[in-house]
Amino acid sequence: MSKSNIEWTEVTWNPTTGCDKVSAGCKICYAEVLTKRLKAMGQPKYQNGFKITLHEEELKRPYGWNKPCMVFVNSMSDLFHKDVPLEFIQKVFKTMNETPHITYQVLTKRAERVAELSKFLTWSDNIWMGVSVEDERVMDRIDHLKMTNAKIKFLSLEPLIGPLPNLNLDGIHWVICGGESGHGRRPIDPEWAREIRDNCLASNVSFFMKQMDKKIPIPDDLFIRQYPTIINNQLKSQKLTNMKATTKNLAKQEIVATLSPFKKEIGEALINGENPETLAIRLAEKRAMPVPTAQAYITMVRKLFDKLETEPTKIEQKEMPIQELVTSNAVKKESDVQHIIIDAQEGVATTIKFEITINLKNK
Repeated sequence: MSKSNIEWTEVTWNPTTGCDKVSAGCKICYAEVLTKRLKAMGQPKYQNGFKITLHEEELKRPYGWNKPCMVFVNSMSDLFHKDVPLEFIQKVFKTMNETPHITYQVLTKRAERVAELSKFLTWSDNIWMGVSVEDERVMDRIDHLKMTNAKIKFLSLEPLIGPLPNLNLDGIHWVICGGESGHGRRPIDPEWAREIRDNCLASNVSFFMKQMDKKIPIPDDLFIRQYPTIINNQLKSQKLTNMKATTKNLAKQEIVATLSPFKKEIGEALINGENPETLAIRLAEKRAMPVPTAQAYITMVRKLFDKLETEPTKIEQKEMPIQELVTSNAVKKESDVQHIIIDAQEGVATTIKFEITINLKNK
């Protein structure tokens, strides 16, 4: 099991590796860059470089995962690449079908092939199917996604390199939005993301803001990280829970902004979910310091974060229209949103009821 630093998943699983570029979103491909590094390090799985390679031995791996988790399938490839035979795709689906306690997130840029092969695949409830859409030139991928039999359909609007004013979210359950990272990255306009966020709210679709890029923090009003919720085998997008962690990350970001550059680097890595032990090793190599020294600095930052868990709080009940919510200082500045429930009228979300936990020390 490979723990992931990708914000919207927990684990990555790569039954295939390798790919090639099909559109503008592929220009700065992190998988291609990482593959070169892994090959140079002598990793057997990547000795074919970025050429499509099937890994039969990987098909057995999920059967050993006993705990429920969220798994991104083929972070280093595309399962629906033309060079991946239908028979192998069916084997991957068989593994996913037979491990229902695991949620699989499959993402592709080859949406046309997904639609073509959908009838030959068994779409169990634990398989979420998504397509990448970086700008308006590839909006047709969404139409192909809607033709599949996947129970949960999602969009990865990343790297977002242009506005999507005509985004039709009918039949879509989840939207991930993010800017590009890496050398030569193309900037994201926050207004593009805000337009998508508002579209999701109006369409009753869960919204997850992944990043602006790795160097620019997410604006407070965009720091929303929701997941589609399944209740009794039915999607209940209007009930959005577990927002507490999201707003605590906002508070952690405020702490990080006051730290020295080295501690700031540690804080940002912890917020992004990097394992402290892995982080200590990485920092020790990068800074040429002993691992225990790196661990000591990490402990200092974690203690600052831990104080957020012990602040006295009180609960207030509020209700306001959506447009007031997204610009509300009470929510983005000093509250810890515990849960949000969207009331829908004829499919259009108009009002949000929510609870907030307010720090008494700030009052």
